[in-house]
Amino acid sequence: MSVEETVLQDAGPMPALPPRKEIPSWRLVATLAVAGALAALLLSFVYEATKPLIDANKAKVLREAVAEVLKDPQAVTSLKVTDAGLVADETTVYLEEKGVERVYLGYADEERTRPIGFALKGGAYGYGSDPIMLVFGYDAQTDEILGLKVLGHKETPGIGTKIETEDSFAGLFWKPESGDVPARQPRLVGKRADQFRSSDPHHVDMISGATISSKAVLKVVNDLWERLGERLQAFAKKEGA
Repeated sequence: MSVEETVLQDAGPMPALPPRKEIPSWRLVATLAVAGALAALLLSFVYEATKPLIDANKAKVLREAVAEVLKDPQAVTSLKVTDAGLVADETTVYLEEKGVERVYLGYADEERTRPIGFALKGGAYGYGSDPIMLVFGYDAQTDEILGLKVLGHKETPGIGTKIETEDSFAGLFWKPESGDVPARQPRLVGKRADQFRSSDPHHVDMISGATISSKAVLKVVNDLWERLGERLQAFAKKEGA
């Protein structure tokens, strides 16, 4: 008999394992339900705690974008978009409100007697998973685009991001200081650079390899102008804006 067999024989029979206790399925479901409820409660708490900071940051970004596309106005009035026209807020509002659309009217003086133009915000899907959000300035009296600022997007890095960095595209949305080159106007049409004349104010050079992103930018401008253009021009005529 080997040493190993001797040890096993001296140790006696192995003790029987206790029967495995079955856990009722309802208890597993209840545990998952409680865990899910606690997780949802935690997420809700974090959301409510951080929402004011997120909203304030969004308002700051929008305020800075409006100032940029309107060339640093001395005063800005926010206007609610209604079926009857544009209605001025008592104080300028940059915070988003559910179901409320606003445009912004900038002035060259604090007395609000010398209007510059309107700033409009909108978005459209390009190639990314989120819409391209932007703000553009618009002079309703001359029907010219004053400037354009992209607020956010998830376009392909190095390709779709050129909607912000490519001067031959993004630069066309800024009114030139010189009168030799016309400013862009709504009803924009996207073409390749060799397919249009630089003197045509409605044509924009598409970005090679990023035509979907380029067209999304044009869509935002055209759609906002088509939907709000008449109301902007009516308000401009009434207010001298």
